[in-house]
Amino acid sequence: SGVEEPNASFDKTLTQLQDMYGNEITPFVFPITDNGEVKGFVNVFENKAYKVSGNKLEEMPVPADLAEKIEEISENIKEHAAESDEELMEKYFSGEDFTVQELKKGICASVKSGSVKPVFCGSGTSNWGVDWIMNAITEFMPSPVDVTEIEAKKLDDTPVKLKAEDSEKLSAIVFKTVVDPFVGK
Repeated sequence: SGVEEPNASFDKTLTQLQDMYGNEITPFVFPITDNGEVKGFVNVFENKAYKVSGNKLEEMPVPADLAEKIEEISENIKEHAAESDEELMEKYFSGEDFTVQELKKGICASVKSGSVKPVFCGSGTSNWGVDWIMNAITEFMPSPVDVTEIEAKKLDDTPVKLKAEDSEKLSAIVFKTVVDPFVGK
């Protein structure tokens, strides 16, 4: 399911997330809708819009009614990138534009530190936006190797530190289980 589902509201969900967690919640993708129907999305990071046609994407101009909103979100992304690096901060305050490489570097650092939590949208059922989301995850999210160790709890609530190393035992979080009438649990 995704933003095309009945009663789904990206704006409402985004506002709820920002109310709970603050402005670190940053949309990297914003849906283009017409009468509640998803027509496409804007890749805010690159300021490019795409029309959804079946499961294919076709580049289009950013809709005029979204231009101000996208500019506001884009400015927020630049600000977060600047906060991650002194040189970028100086460049930001002097009004200079970032190169794509600088912006990516700043956002990666902000995501790793937790000062930015990217929000994406797409549709798993219609399969639009999924490729972009998967590419964005590999591009902006830290690799498990980049995260030296994390704190977790065993089933008995005993704290434990986990490392992403081949020599460590498998650690996993089960977030969903399914019971299939033929395969079982």
